[in-house]
Amino acid sequence: MKLQKYKLGEPLDVKRGVSLTGADKIKDCVVWIPDLEEQKRIASILSALDNKIALNREINSNFRVTKIQGIK
Repeated sequence: MKLQKYKLGEPLDVKRGVSLTGADKIKDCVVWIPDLEEQKRIASILSALDNKIALNREINSNFRVTKIQGIK
C-alpha cells in the first residue's frame, strides 16, 4: 500500500464543542493517506458492509412483523 504524506497547515475553525487540542498543534500533524486506488478498495468494502447492514435490518424488521402476525 502506498501512502501519501500530507501536512495539515490550515488552522481549524472551531465554533462549537470543546477543543482538546489547539489548532497550533494540529497544523503540525502529518497525516498518511492511502493512494487513490487503495481508497477506492476501502470504500468498496465499506459500501458492501453498509449494504449488508441495511439488508440485515430489513430482514430483522420483516422477521418481527412475521412473528407479530403469527401471534395474532
